[in-house]
Amino acid sequence: MSLLKRNKVASAEKVRCFDCEHYYVTWQKKYSHGCRAFGFKSALMPCLAVRSASSESCLQYKKKVFAVD
Repeated sequence: MSLLKRNKVASAEKVRCFDCEHYYVTWQKKYSHGCRAFGFKSALMPCLAVRSASSESCLQYKKKVFAVD
């Protein structure tokens, strides 16, 4: 998928870190939220940290795909 299409998809969908495949929970109490795509840990949800730093929605958002048995 091209970067332009990913931007349109990310802006069309509501960005929620819990639904993103790059999100993870850390063991650090102070920085409990992490983003593997951007490589940082934060006290805020990564999507909020990205928005405050760049004034844009997260461009690395990729919805998780859950396996169905």
